[in-house]
Amino acid sequence: MEHVSTSSPDRVISAAGGSPATGRRQSIRLLIASAGRRVGLMNCFRQAADRLGIELTVIGCDLQPELSAACRLADSAVGVPPATDPGYVDALLSICRAQGVDLLVPTIDTELPALARARDMFADAGVTVPIS
Repeated sequence: MEHVSTSSPDRVISAAGGSPATGRRQSIRLLIASAGRRVGLMNCFRQAADRLGIELTVIGCDLQPELSAACRLADSAVGVPPATDPGYVDALLSICRAQGVDLLVPTIDTELPALARARDMFADAGVTVPIS
């Protein structure tokens, strides 16, 4: 049986889409930062989740979510300050905590330094940020 690791080592799901121990359907809450026009990225995550039998909830955030194609197609959308704003990380952390986000995917270079510095804060909140 193939296994896919999610945000923490103790959260393992089978390719058939459930915990090997419980057989329950796995669910993941994904936050796409600076979602903008990244509809293709969102669709890739949705297709992969569907193939794995994972229930995926996509949250998009952007400076102006009402103008963002990806935010309009996400399950929900939230406005955030610019990535260069000192309150950007706190805004993302607040969204992650309030919405139970498991995975935060950054999409623009300007948000990477701040997210890298805050990596431990996100981890403490149970959020994986794929960044070095």
